[in-house]
Amino acid sequence: MRADVQRAVGHANEAVSRAESIRAFTLVEGEFTEENGLLTPSLKVKRRAAQAAYAQEIEKLYARGAGEGRTGPPKGPTG
Repeated sequence: MRADVQRAVGHANEAVSRAESIRAFTLVEGEFTEENGLLTPSLKVKRRAAQAAYAQEIEKLYARGAGEGRTGPPKGPTG
């Protein structure tokens, strides 16, 4: 499954600038639904609720830096 998502991310990144690209991601258990408070009635993500529910996963993405979950090569010394 991760490989499928990686291919989709790579394809999406071809259409945007590096600044807009997805550089790291993680897959999480469960669904985003209105019932569990992660979606609005119009199916938009409730960012604060999602950030609270997945705070540990989000922190790991930022702490990991150039580790697993990166969509491209690690950054070199020049950025």
